[in-house]
Amino acid sequence: MMSDASNASSRKLIAVWSAASIVWLASVAWQAWVSWPVMPLDVSPNDAATRAAFDAAATAHVTQAALIGLGVPVAVYAIGWLVCRVRGN
Repeated sequence: MMSDASNASSRKLIAVWSAASIVWLASVAWQAWVSWPVMPLDVSPNDAATRAAFDAAATAHVTQAALIGLGVPVAVYAIGWLVCRVRGN
């Protein structure tokens, strides 16, 4: 059973983790927005191969941003959970 002090410290850690995760997700989303793949003006957007290459680039971009955006907070949470569990908090 957790004591009141360790329960309060766990709540503080989760609050800090939540705030840091929101800031992290916002910064990753902003970076993904400003670095979105663009179609050059000298390339025909109606060409099927060009369209497929652009769609593949956009899919890879979204996948990478999602993995970075969600992976880091989940990893930090897992590490914090393990540290608290080992310390007995």
